[in-house]
Amino acid sequence: MRAIIGCWRARWNALRLMIAAALLFALTADTGARLARLQLAAIPDIDPIPEITRLREAGRFGESLLLADAALLRDPPSERAARLRSEREATIAAQSAWLTRLRDVGIGAVTGGAGVEPGNMSLEMLLGAVATDMLVVGDVRDLIIQGARLIRDGEADPVIVALSGVGLATTLAPAADWAPALLKAARRAGALSTELVEFILGAARSGRTAALTNMVDDVARIATGSSPGVAARLIRLARSPGDLARMGRFIDREGKVAAAALHTTADAGVLALRSADELRLAGKADEALALEKLILKAGAKGEQGRAWLRAGGYRALLRPHPIVGAIKSVYKGHAIALVQRALERLDVAAWWLVPLLAAWTLVECGLLLRRLTRASPVRGTIQRPSAAISTHPRTTR
Repeated sequence: MRAIIGCWRARWNALRLMIAAALLFALTADTGARLARLQLAAIPDIDPIPEITRLREAGRFGESLLLADAALLRDPPSERAARLRSEREATIAAQSAWLTRLRDVGIGAVTGGAGVEPGNMSLEMLLGAVATDMLVVGDVRDLIIQGARLIRDGEADPVIVALSGVGLATTLAPAADWAPALLKAARRAGALSTELVEFILGAARSGRTAALTNMVDDVARIATGSSPGVAARLIRLARSPGDLARMGRFIDREGKVAAAALHTTADAGVLALRSADELRLAGKADEALALEKLILKAGAKGEQGRAWLRAGGYRALLRPHPIVGAIKSVYKGHAIALVQRALERLDVAAWWLVPLLAAWTLVECGLLLRRLTRASPVRGTIQRPSAAISTHPRTTR
């Protein structure tokens, strides 16, 4: 009975202790994710203007325009936005120079882009190559070139032959008319991975035209959402047709900002996309979407953002907080997002909140222990004196 009454009297101490312990647990359990968020936030966004200028001067107009458009979509400060628009107009003016355009169209039509780095291939050069490919002339041209190499050196490129042969044998998807030209250009520059080469050869030999069509569709989506030059550079990052499909879907959903992020993060961004796809296949769509948003943030950080992704700093952010996971298991609604946002808002203040909550928890533990162990009389009981005191007067003889 004494224990029950003591616990009842200590109920408010116990309640305060539970609140302090719950808040302390919520912050300490989020330590790994908090450190990863703070690390990414501490990396400053890069100024894209020097890179835009460098790409324009190198004749890589598509990439220059992509970076300018993506930077404007991120809502930069007014001063930087004015500079970005100025650089973008300068790139458009340089790209529209008639002599440059005619020269590049002619080079692309005659050579198909042979000997030109895919990332340095201008839109006009690619259009020249694509125009001949669409008229079957390009496929014939490439077969003639490969045949001459076979006669001269005894070696022909089977991938170029396979792509040209497929182009002659069947009509690929109209939306992907320029994709074979991109793949050929990437192959000539040695930018196709071993896995992609094996896939193209296997599909061509077994007559799996639909598989090749799907792959060139993905390449076309990448090129449409970015630029042909950017697509040619992104192709070199793909280790499988699945990588091309992931990049195509990512750029479809997020637009030019996604293409610019992949251009900046390169192999680290593609690796993170694979992880996002694995999460989605495991039924963790929210975590997959969060990882793709992190790729976009890292893309704005430049080389340091790429290094952050490569180091795997995002993995701590994909582990659900115990409290968020518990809420998600019983409730599907906005409360989960509110809790997660509240935890993120406390990132900066955690350095002093955690010690404060720890001290509060210790104080409440001491107060509770003191109240529970302190002896207190029980109401309704009569205390007997240790020795009876006689009230009768002592008689003397």
